[in-house]
Amino acid sequence: MKSSILYYILSSSVILYYGFGINRLLTIKTDYKTYIKSLVKALLITASTTSLSWCLIRFVLSALDIIEFYPVLTSLFFIVISIAVHAFIKTAPIDITEDYAVPFIIILISLNEGAGIVSSLVISLSCIFSFYLLGVIIFALRRRFRLFGQEQGFKSITYLLISIAIIFIALFSWNASWFTIGLNQ
Repeated sequence: MKSSILYYILSSSVILYYGFGINRLLTIKTDYKTYIKSLVKALLITASTTSLSWCLIRFVLSALDIIEFYPVLTSLFFIVISIAVHAFIKTAPIDITEDYAVPFIIILISLNEGAGIVSSLVISLSCIFSFYLLGVIIFALRRRFRLFGQEQGFKSITYLLISIAIIFIALFSWNASWFTIGLNQ
């Protein structure tokens, strides 16, 4: 269980590996209180939608042999739960396209990769934590670049993208098994 959490937060982060939500992370301009509210909202939406969708897939769709319809039904669950959670935790005006695209993609990935309800929940919650952890890192990098000031020819977004590329290399360079392909034969 611990290895799955660390795997999906760090080394196989959906955000870092597939690139989902990087454009969203680069454009977030909120304070820390709103960011924490957004994290809690994403965790509630992701956990409840993942568990309800998994139960629907396991007990209803697989019994009827129509598993192909799970993305449509998951999106319906997702919209209803998102609106309900947003009614209790208001961070900004509701915008399904911007704020909820990343959690929905994470839910679909966790349902595809999870073997059971617990593993699907672990995957989805770890991916949400990964997204918001990378957001904190980007906040720190933005503050750091503001301290340096502007150099000629480079904008702060360029520094930010270069820093994200370095983070990608640092997290994925440990898997250098392709260096020893010829030695194993």
